[in-house]
Amino acid sequence: DKYPREPRRRPQSLANSAATPTIGGRQHSMEPPSPLSPTKPLSDEKRFSQARKPSQPLHATPSITLDPDAWVAYLVLSGISVTEDMNAICHNAVTAARKNFPGALPDQQVMNMVMRAMSAKVPNFSSDTTMLATSFCPDEIQNSLGDLSHLLLQHFGKNFDFAGLGGIPFAGKTGFKAFAHHVPKNHNVLVVYGPHVAISPSGDVGLYLRDGQEHLSP
Repeated sequence: DKYPREPRRRPQSLANSAATPTIGGRQHSMEPPSPLSPTKPLSDEKRFSQARKPSQPLHATPSITLDPDAWVAYLVLSGISVTEDMNAICHNAVTAARKNFPGALPDQQVMNMVMRAMSAKVPNFSSDTTMLATSFCPDEIQNSLGDLSHLLLQHFGKNFDFAGLGGIPFAGKTGFKAFAHHVPKNHNVLVVYGPHVAISPSGDVGLYLRDGQEHLSP
């Protein structure tokens, strides 16, 4: 610099004060920082819990298909006569599902989401280039017409079933090895798994009124 300048000095009026000048519409304290006090390091458990704390729920946004009135409307549009009892069952069951399983979706909607996700991420994805394997509970109410297991089988045409009770893959490593040997060259593999839970007509989770029976059963 051609013209050396004297170092700027803080005005005496501010030298011993704790003024809070406004910068950009915000006030900033001029107080000297307090000495740092030793802090106790966070435990691994606490650090993990803080890191995992989401700002929004992790589950999906509830679908309109989890609105009891939407289900009743769907039945009516399908030509089904909805009685007062059936209307109450729809409201009880769907309300219980929404309360206990936030973000739960109907089978067909899950099927559509799986197909869209696989098509977007897997090159050349189709039913002709993909081997399907599932691990669902063998309970008959889990494998009826219109259930996810049926929709998948209908789309892919065949299925390798790993499952035992509760959807646990009882076939184990041996079963998966056998399945792997069945996959054609340059084909994709899609594995869909999960347990199921019933909901009674009154909205009790874990109980179901089966056809031809008078009492609820697990």
